[in-house]
Amino acid sequence: MSFEIRKNQALAIPYMTLTKQNGVLICRFTDKLDIDLDVALVCTQVRMDFCQALSYPVLFDLRGVKGISRQAREYLAGEGSRMLITAAFLGNSPVSMLIGTIFQRINRLLVPTRLFAEEETALHWLRNHYWNN
Repeated sequence: MSFEIRKNQALAIPYMTLTKQNGVLICRFTDKLDIDLDVALVCTQVRMDFCQALSYPVLFDLRGVKGISRQAREYLAGEGSRMLITAAFLGNSPVSMLIGTIFQRINRLLVPTRLFAEEETALHWLRNHYWNN
């Protein structure tokens, strides 16, 4: 998959939309998305291309995700978490909260993570954690 990346602009692909907001990368997954390993690989590559080799604190908006495979979780917790400074997961349903909890307790990312129900609280934590470390 090839995409034209322009600095500081939003980028939408069939699986997610990426935007930069005050030093935080926001990754909003498409509604009713099932994330398998192929989707995880594409999303990670697009995120890294969009960031142009820079690391960011990232908000992963899981509110539209309806499922994620074990292989995708394992990849995202390891190699797929490269170029992240911190990660906040945003959920509002039992499924999205469960996925966020799995990333905190079972498939732990290589960076500090937290799960939130409110976007502003998540963004505040990401900014404070990044600037205080």
